[in-house]
Amino acid sequence: MSGLKNSPFGKRLRAAHDDRATVRPPPTPPTTAPDYGDRFVPSRDGGNMRTSYHLLDDSGPSTPAKARLIPCESDALREQANAIFTSILHSEVTPPSPRRPVSPTRPAASTSAVPPSTPTRRRLFAYASPASVPTTPTRRLDTPTDEAYSMSPVRPESRRLLESTRRSLRSVSKTPYRVLDAPELADDFYLNLVDWSSTNVLAVGLVSCVYLWTAHNAAVSKLCDLADHNDTVSSVSWVQRGTTLAVGTLSGRMHIYDAATLSLQRTYDAAHAQRIGALAWNAHVLSSGSRDRSVHHRDVREPAQRPFRRCAGHRQEVCGLKWSADAGPAAATLASGGNDNKVCIWDLRGSRRPPPRPPAASGADDAP
Repeated sequence: MSGLKNSPFGKRLRAAHDDRATVRPPPTPPTTAPDYGDRFVPSRDGGNMRTSYHLLDDSGPSTPAKARLIPCESDALREQANAIFTSILHSEVTPPSPRRPVSPTRPAASTSAVPPSTPTRRRLFAYASPASVPTTPTRRLDTPTDEAYSMSPVRPESRRLLESTRRSLRSVSKTPYRVLDAPELADDFYLNLVDWSSTNVLAVGLVSCVYLWTAHNAAVSKLCDLADHNDTVSSVSWVQRGTTLAVGTLSGRMHIYDAATLSLQRTYDAAHAQRIGALAWNAHVLSSGSRDRSVHHRDVREPAQRPFRRCAGHRQEVCGLKWSADAGPAAATLASGGNDNKVCIWDLRGSRRPPPRPPAASGADDAP
């Protein structure tokens, strides 16, 4: 018997018996995230679609792309399409409701307290139409154009918006149809060296000369040259109706020209103490603004050199003048802009023009 235990067969039998006696734990399966699928249907019972739509964030992305400096025609078309889409989305998501829902109210507490009891109803869902929902009236079904018979996927309001006529966009050329040479044009934005006339003539001041360019025949003519007076043009301005042109200079002089005959009509030698950078016409009244911080008003029909009114309201150079209307009695309000970051409004309706005074008299200063 001892020989059988020590034999190879006995050793294999004991090894098999030891393996059965040892209890091994089962292998642990790998843990994976639960897969819920793509059949999740959100519940909108406790929400309000109109309120949710208006609470949407209309802001763009956190890192917006670099905007183009020059807008193009496609940007205007895209903006118009986005506005139509927003209107349709608002009409479809939040349609106008004929009757507003009444806020639920808590029922009044009963005087007789009823003890709670276990309900005897065994059904979980109730299949009954609520009495508060109105049914479709019969008179609506008699109308062929009713919404109930519509085959369109959108509402009538949205359909009318889609079928409406689009606003035609005006095509603006991005390149000039003509380029004029303007050598030595002063690089100073305080000066007004270009102005159009009512007869379609362009006046340009270049150093000491003023040139006229006629648009209908592209003719160029030289109006004046101030090199003999050692002066430079600082502003030009056409009268509202006519061919009269006013020219201001750096030395404070002001010249009146007739562009039809290319002749000088009048010169104000001491119009201002410093350069004249802004001119504005109101019929026969010529207003001028200068670096001496004053605005002068002159009637070009009078031979007097002195202005009939002076306005002092700026602390730095006057660089812009504009009347409230083209011409006439109603245009009695003048706006002046200065380098002191101020715009002054002047009311000249009560101003009276005194008769010509002797040269020793001085004009009165007015404040805005």
